[in-house]
Amino acid sequence: MIARLEIGAQQIGSGVLLVANLTALIVLAFLRGYVALGMVTAFGVIFGAVVAGGVFFTAGDYAGFAAGGGGLGGAVVVWIIGAIVIVAGAGFALRGIHRSIR
Repeated sequence: MIARLEIGAQQIGSGVLLVANLTALIVLAFLRGYVALGMVTAFGVIFGAVVAGGVFFTAGDYAGFAAGGGGLGGAVVVWIIGAIVIVAGAGFALRGIHRSIR
């Protein structure tokens, strides 16, 4: 049997938000170029933060496994360090962007 795909309200809402964001981006690209450029930059920054978070999450899983596999001690430490690095990196990136706008 082929797996059934059940679509609920959450998936429909996510699809609506995705279409709304892409539509806004396309419309703003024609009307207000700098606003569209800001949206693309924001999407890129968020995507980068998610990728970095995934790297630290995976490293935390390996640290927890290397520590014996039973506890979350090593994993939690790596996750906390990753969160601090991501927040600090985002802060420096936003500071650099803000200085360049003037």
